[in-house]
Amino acid sequence: MNLLKNTHFNFTMSLAALAGGAARQSDVFDNRKTLYLDLGVRLRIALTPGSTWGHKAIVIYAFGADGEPYPDGAGAYDAAIELRVPSTFQLLGIISAPEGGTSYTWRTSPFEGIAGRFQGILPRYTGIVVANLTGLPFNPRESEHEKEFIASHY
Repeated sequence: MNLLKNTHFNFTMSLAALAGGAARQSDVFDNRKTLYLDLGVRLRIALTPGSTWGHKAIVIYAFGADGEPYPDGAGAYDAAIELRVPSTFQLLGIISAPEGGTSYTWRTSPFEGIAGRFQGILPRYTGIVVANLTGLPFNPRESEHEKEFIASHY
């Protein structure tokens, strides 16, 4: 009997000092060798002290492709990205962030990871985009932010 297992590992995405109104993409995860069934996401993001304004939210998207080019101007590596409207990025979640100087933790629900946004099949290449709509920059120390995939596999 094969039981579904989870493996946790960090992914690369520099969130230190991400400005309010800016967005950043992660390195692309290559699933060709691992053949994971799904990737859940867990983030801990710290804001600098101050008063949030505007949407007071952090928006998390996923993108996926079977090869290059990646959608909506995404690249293969951790970098700033400009969000396009309309976008083909898939909404993973929204973190309500009403107060500065606070750390917010968010994760996808069990069995509702990235694959669920792509008709139940995890793309060969996938990545995460974080949009800071809080009006405040993220904490300038990278160690204050956590980025983790939770891979489902047999």
